[in-house]
Amino acid sequence: MNAAASTSTFGALAERYRALPRAMKWLVWLIVGLAAYFVLLEPIIWTLADLNDRSEKALAEIRRYAGPDSENRNMIRDGRKRWGEVLTPGDQSRILEAKNAMLGVLEAHNLTREFSMTERSASKLKGTESASSGVEYSRGPIELKFSAPPHVALAVIADLEMVPSIARIASIRIRRHTDRAEVEVTLVADAWFVEKGSGA
Repeated sequence: MNAAASTSTFGALAERYRALPRAMKWLVWLIVGLAAYFVLLEPIIWTLADLNDRSEKALAEIRRYAGPDSENRNMIRDGRKRWGEVLTPGDQSRILEAKNAMLGVLEAHNLTREFSMTERSASKLKGTESASSGVEYSRGPIELKFSAPPHVALAVIADLEMVPSIARIASIRIRRHTDRAEVEVTLVADAWFVEKGSGA
């Protein structure tokens, strides 16, 4: 019964459509076309436009990070100027090399009379194992304490940052002396190395 009613309703609408003047028929098709556009086509167009915007942004990021070789070389050169050269991890002698370099910095600033240098226990660097060779890298922390006028202390820290055998300055603590116009600096410098036999 419902099917028959639906068929009769459709037939009645078809009869009404056929009875319309030509201009009204064009108006009906215009309304149907606009409805189809706003219901079906416009969401697709907006989705495509959004995807296009995202792809343009992604492409811009890729171009930014994949710049020409000359640009990458300039970035590396500028980094070396600012932070100095950094040696790749060697063997455990790298710790002694870093300690000697730190002593040289102190001597350059006439601070060898009152300081202490302590080698802490080495530890594995997290997440640095090479998947291809199984090599694990370790850090050899060296704690340095010295006292100096504030401007000299800052110059020493800057010079230590430029030492190639020091992979990083892990921590710095500066405390003001109450009885003199100096500060006490305690810092930890890391020398990175590969233990012999690692990955063998």
